[in-house]
Amino acid sequence: MEVAAPVQTDLDLAAHQRRDCVAPDLPTAHRVADSKARTVPSAAHAGNQSLERAIRARQGTGGKAFVPYLVAGFPSDARFVDALRRAEDAGCDAVEVGIPFSDPIADGPVIQSAGQYCLERGVGVCRALELIHGASPRIPVVLMSYLNPLLAHGCGRLSQDALAAGVRGLVIPDLPLEPARSADREPSNGTQHRATQVYQAGAASARRRRSGQAARETAAPHGGEHDAAPAPLPEVIDCLWRGGLQRILLAAPTTPDARLTRIGRRAQGFLYAVTVTGVTGVRDCISSETVRFLARASAVAGCPVLAGFGIADARSAARAARHCDGVIIGSALVEILRRGSARRSNDELRRFLVQVRRALRHVKGARQC
Repeated sequence: MEVAAPVQTDLDLAAHQRRDCVAPDLPTAHRVADSKARTVPSAAHAGNQSLERAIRARQGTGGKAFVPYLVAGFPSDARFVDALRRAEDAGCDAVEVGIPFSDPIADGPVIQSAGQYCLERGVGVCRALELIHGASPRIPVVLMSYLNPLLAHGCGRLSQDALAAGVRGLVIPDLPLEPARSADREPSNGTQHRATQVYQAGAASARRRRSGQAARETAAPHGGEHDAAPAPLPEVIDCLWRGGLQRILLAAPTTPDARLTRIGRRAQGFLYAVTVTGVTGVRDCISSETVRFLARASAVAGCPVLAGFGIADARSAARAARHCDGVIIGSALVEILRRGSARRSNDELRRFLVQVRRALRHVKGARQC
């Protein structure tokens, strides 16, 4: 997963209001937790430890962390759950699970295609949490989702549902630093953030649709109850973190030093260091610009720094890990799952995970936070 500067600039979220702003009538993770067919992961499971603690435990062995990325429900529900378990068996330190979305601004063609396929099968937040819960992960799960599916699900509800399913951290690529603030708010300059403006407009529109008022909108008096202003976006987002989910923030090579310092101070679990100015996908090499950026991020982060986007194999993973605390690999894994039969791709996935894990076992680098 890669982002040029979604964490650094005001993102235009208007395009995201098309299909994902109204929560679908799907079963919630609470119902999953009550299902007799599944067993809730016990508190003894390693998946219930904090994400940051799991990564630091890897550092304690002299190695670097490895976090594979999977698209929820891809290429099928059963094979997705199997891939989660294979990641655990291969010794991965956590797993990142992407929620399919209609406008994935940070994703390259491989992950976009997988996400679209899953959207057409009806995979959303509820189904993703149901599948994660069913896998009973013993390593922490990181949920990666764009903002609108989370707003549709309900941020307060999401925190509870996600933790019950085994999720320990959350990445929101199109949520800039300012609305992501929790109790550590910075002074406002009085300018409403564009994300807040779009959120408020979308929330009001969703309420009108739910209450059947859209057809009478022009006749309704201004300031009617159905047009009441929603809670400010930062307050809504706060609900995500109050339950205990760790707030994973992204930074890119283009992030200025001052902003990078603020991101490094507020990130939890790990700082997601986007290694390229572009979208997700395999790259051939680690550039000198990336090396300098990882050094800048490592110097200011109060938590581990993991490099993601463009890392394709064990060799490039080891090369990137020399300059940070670990790596995230996505497109290469999704491509393995996409091609070939279930048995063939599952065997290839296992070999890939084991090769990367071995390559990161004794990587020497300047950073051990």
